[in-house]
Amino acid sequence: MQWVFGIGYNDDIDEAKQIIKDVVNADECILERETLYIYVYSL
Repeated sequence: MQWVFGIGYNDDIDEAKQIIKDVVNADECILERETLYIYVYSL
């Protein structure tokens, strides 16, 4: 599954990635996987 999120230039990329990770891990509808990939697609 692939999701794309946008953030502002002044936003903290590491904080945004952590928020996404926390939301995914907290959702019981999303199956647990060995590795969760969260990366910057473009700047």
